Amino acid sequence: MILEFQGIGRVANFYANGVWVGLHENGVAPYGLDITTNVIFGADNVIAVQVNNDENYKTVNYGGVGLPYGQPFNPNFGGLNRDVTLHSSDKLYHTLPLYRDLGTVGTHIFSTNLDTLNKTAIVTIQTEIKNDYAIPQTVNCDAVVVDRDGNAVMSTSLGQQTLAAGQKTTFSTNVNMTGLHFWSPDYHYLYQVYTILSMNGSPERLDSISLDSSSDPAMCAILMNQTNGGSNSFEES
Repeated sequence: MILEFQGIGRVANFYANGVWVGLHENGVAPYGLDITTNVIFGADNVIAVQVNNDENYKTVNYGGVGLPYGQPFNPNFGGLNRDVTLHSSDKLYHTLPLYRDLGTVGTHIFSTNLDTLNKTAIVTIQTEIKNDYAIPQTVNCDAVVVDRDGNAVMSTSLGQQTLAAGQKTTFSTNVNMTGLHFWSPDYHYLYQVYTILSMNGSPERLDSISLDSSSDPAMCAILMNQTNGGSNSFEES
């Protein structure tokens, strides 16, 4: 179970059921906290966050220096000023892009070789997977691209790997896509890309994540006024 804080101003101490579990000193970047071993499953749990926005605060993790943020670029709003999400998954799962605190990079989808005239592009799908089981697990990763009407327009396998206990690995593939719609300000066409995990040959879906094409700024900008994309044209899920 991972808590994701998209914005904290500026320093925070975290507690799970009265026990201190982490310190965040940043004020700008998101923060991820793995509370799996700190929660009591099947019972009520209390997560508490103590936020400090004192501009004279001396850091613990950075040798007592102050945080270099302030007007005009990083106003001191204080508090939890962005969304907070609790992620619950199997012990074999897609990681989140929270490298600073969890050391994980998440899922990324981007496009290259864009041809707006012929409506083609190469779509790269990269997703990091972690095995938190105590034993090795064999993982299959698949991807599906879905258009805005909910139709699957591409399915592919990213392969199979065996992950040792505690290991992280990245699945990656490049897909040639045709007949694409590219996003533009007056044509808001987005795709979604799903990456799906299964374990030890089981056909049951273990975990999935979806991104939309808007996650690919390059594709968005370049595909403009041609037929569509998201993130340009792709959306992560």
